Amino acid sequence: MDQIVTVAAVVLSAAVLISAAMSDWRRREISDIHWGVLFCAGIVLFSYRLFTEGSEPIAYLMPLSMALMGYDCTFDRESSGSYDLAIYILIAVTSVVPFVIVGGETASVYASIPVTYACMNVLYMLGIVNGGADAKAIIAISMVFPEYPTLFDLPLIPVPDAISARLFTPAFTIFFLALVLSLLCPVVCAIRNIMWGRFVVPQMFMGTVMDIERAKRSFVWPLEHVSDGEVVLGSSAVTADGVLDELESMGRKEIWVTPMIPFVVPIAAAFLITMVLGSPFLIL
Repeated sequence: MDQIVTVAAVVLSAAVLISAAMSDWRRREISDIHWGVLFCAGIVLFSYRLFTEGSEPIAYLMPLSMALMGYDCTFDRESSGSYDLAIYILIAVTSVVPFVIVGGETASVYASIPVTYACMNVLYMLGIVNGGADAKAIIAISMVFPEYPTLFDLPLIPVPDAISARLFTPAFTIFFLALVLSLLCPVVCAIRNIMWGRFVVPQMFMGTVMDIERAKRSFVWPLEHVSDGEVVLGSSAVTADGVLDELESMGRKEIWVTPMIPFVVPIAAAFLITMVLGSPFLIL
């Protein structure tokens, strides 16, 4: 991309991700408008790339497939097996056909977008990625930056070769770097609990003790629940409704809780780090 276009893409993406991160932190809710903006930006940028390269008409099936992915991610609809299947088939066809026919570097760069889309959908269905906004954020980033942008002397870590760039795409780097950053949460929890003298494993790494009334107003899940008339301290979050009221009825004033981690916050931080530093995975 031209330097001006690259600067605009980075600034726009950073602004959208920071706005989304602030919303995730404050409300644990993010409007799909954020991802719609990035999807549109990615479609325009890739179409611009095809136009400047003088690509043949069949190549424009690529941005069409991106539009279908964006539609699938941002527009709520009644779940229908046949309708969803039709969308997935259209995405597959508009992705595979131009990739096979056009080929070349542009098609190779584009391939990271449907691959990221498919991977994030699978991770979401498996429950590995808990938030839909988290998956949408990574897919949106893959559309705007299917390859590493070069902005003046950045990133600091150069991409050694095309193969590495295809394996460790910006979306891949940002996702896994966000996972690493999110691991700071257990460290913070452990330090806080050690300061308060709470040495309960593994709960001391998962959360903290909180007043139950405060827990009702906070973005946390209880680690305790009522079973057979007794309070049980577990090692996983209890997401069922009414758990706090049950614990309160048992006379509990304070309980162990684990925070609802706003994952878009580390995604936004990972994006900024990647734009400046590059992919740490490329130096391993």
